[in-house]
Amino acid sequence: ARVSWIQILWEDPAIQKAYENSNRFQLIDTCKYFMDSIDRIADGEYIPEVDDILRTRVRTTGIIEIDFTMENKQYKMVDVGGQRNERKKWIHCFEDVTAVIFVATISGFNQTYFRG
Repeated sequence: ARVSWIQILWEDPAIQKAYENSNRFQLIDTCKYFMDSIDRIADGEYIPEVDDILRTRVRTTGIIEIDFTMENKQYKMVDVGGQRNERKKWIHCFEDVTAVIFVATISGFNQTYFRG
């Protein structure tokens, strides 16, 4: 019963109109995917599909370092978090750096910036 109420709410025209304008406020870009799949996800026998896992997001806080080896070369990936309040910590991550790769979600190109 609970799922049907969530589905009814999601299908409400006012909610859909708000979703159409979701670039004006902070709404995770996978909201539609998960809301359209709510019946499957809320099932007691739910097992995440590959797409479910790929579409999840864990907000990074702090600095996370991941060491890995690829083709016999050692690499260190540093996730410095994209949040504005984390940026002052980034300077400490740039000692002995030979390359920097900036990764950003393309779905955020038209989102309104939110200071929080």
